[in-house]
Amino acid sequence: MLTANIVSDSCADAHYGHELWSDNRRLKTMRTNLGLPRVALRQLDPPRQRIVLDLEETLQKTRWHIAHSRRLLEATTRLKDLVGSA
Repeated sequence: MLTANIVSDSCADAHYGHELWSDNRRLKTMRTNLGLPRVALRQLDPPRQRIVLDLEETLQKTRWHIAHSRRLLEATTRLKDLVGSA
């Protein structure tokens, strides 16, 4: 759920929540990320950083509204720099 919260926070300027699913079972619904502690990307291990980056890049390639999130673009750029320096 940490990964979902990080990605959700990355595009929070374009949506107000997210759902986390496993196959056809909904695991969790979050309406906002307000009140959740922010996670420093440097605190994540490199495999999780890569997963978050892959998810953010996938979202940018969609036709969904969040693909145009300025916050998502900035977060992806920062994470690319971090993953590239690892």
